[in-house]
Amino acid sequence: MAGIRAAIVAVVVMVCAMGAAHAQMPAEWPKAAGAVLDIIEKDSPLMGKPRAHNLYARGWDMARKWRLHNNRNTEITFGEYLSWVQICRTMGCEHDTMGGKPYRTAAAEVKAEKSRAGGQDPAAEAAYRWTESVGAQASGASAKAAKANAELWRKNGNEVAGDFATSNILMLGWLIAQQQPSIEGKVDTLARYGLFAHGVGWIGDRCLDISRIASILDGEPKIEACK
Repeated sequence: MAGIRAAIVAVVVMVCAMGAAHAQMPAEWPKAAGAVLDIIEKDSPLMGKPRAHNLYARGWDMARKWRLHNNRNTEITFGEYLSWVQICRTMGCEHDTMGGKPYRTAAAEVKAEKSRAGGQDPAAEAAYRWTESVGAQASGASAKAAKANAELWRKNGNEVAGDFATSNILMLGWLIAQQQPSIEGKVDTLARYGLFAHGVGWIGDRCLDISRIASILDGEPKIEACK
């Protein structure tokens, strides 16, 4: 009997693995991602700029590869999907890269940053402190958003830092943000990835809540204001 049970378990595991390998992107995700891009690109140089016809498919493919490399499964979150749509949109993800850098290299850098900080929780806190300190040097809406984001994100910081996938989003966004040439570009970039990780965030003078947008099956996706 033990041998039969083991065989049944093995078959179930194999079937589940096959299902995950061929899972399709949820039909509502591209439209939801498009709505998020629309609002975070408003009044920015990207506003109205044509998007690649395969942008949403590439974001899905890269997010699954990212997750598979990081923890050997492909059950991605909407936040991970948004992050890679954003990367493909702004940096390019040709040949499975992040702006020319192999995504595996980016994953190693995220892992190293967490280790350097002493774990996921202190790494997240370091990102929040960075947002405050760099944001204090910024001007206009970027400065106000940075200060507000640090305060807002700390409210569910333990939840985000305690999850492997969402902490990876925050760390990846932080590393990308640090590479931006201007102070405003740095804090604005982290604002976007912080929004993806936390589900809420200030983008300029707007506080957005995207925590439920991917669950809208019928009708137009709706981005809510923070409460």
